[in-house]
Parts: sequence; structure tokens; C-alpha cells
Amino acid sequence: MTVNHGVSGSSPEGGARKASQKCGAFLVIMISMFCVYIIYSSKLNRFYIGTTDNFEIRLKQHNSAAYPNSFTCNGIPWTQYLLIENLASNQAYAIELHIKKMKSKKYIENLLIYPEIIQRLLQRYSF
Repeated sequence: MTVNHGVSGSSPEGGARKASQKCGAFLVIMISMFCVYIIYSSKLNRFYIGTTDNFEIRLKQHNSAAYPNSFTCNGIPWTQYLLIENLASNQAYAIELHIKKMKSKKYIENLLIYPEIIQRLLQRYSF
């Protein structure tokens, strides 16, 4: 399942998933963990930033042209560049939006070179 917060780059399929199950005398609540992903197309020499709760499936969707009119159809094949995992939905969305607002290829490259930038983002957007 993926998430769409109305931001270009988010998955077009839906929102956060929360499920509950009865397990004996206990109620177990499962909340999906999300990630911010950055993929790269050597064909376009461009990055794409998105949020999802299942990166493997989402990358396959980008590379299979599952959404024929999407920007990512033009850049196949896409490869994983960076993954920021184990985030709550709202935290993932906020980090995704922050990175997109930077509008900088150099900033994205620096996220990989300087992991402390990611740590600061995690602290800034911890809700």
C-alpha cells in the first residue's frame, strides 16, 4: 500500500494503512511504516522523490509504467538512489516535501554524501 498526500512524486493509490486484529485476549494494532525514496534515471539524468510504505513494489510500478501518463514513464529504468526508512506517514510526507522544496540536485546528492543532513531532517520532522 502506498500514500498520496497530493504531492507530485507520492503514490497515486491511497493513504496510510492502519489495521487491527484480535490476538487472543489482546488487541494488536499494526501501523504501516513509511519511507521517503529517491530514485534516479540515467536516461533523463533526473531524480524523483516519493513516499511509500512498500518501496520494492513502488519501484516496480515506476519501472513497469503502471501509470502511463506519469513523469516516471519517460525515465525507465529507475534505480534506487536513497531510502529513508521507518517513518510515520506524516513524517515521511514532511521530509519528502522538504526535499522537493529545495529544488536542488546538489542537495539530493549531498543527502547521500553527508548522512548528518538526513539525521537533522529526522529530528526536525519528528512529530
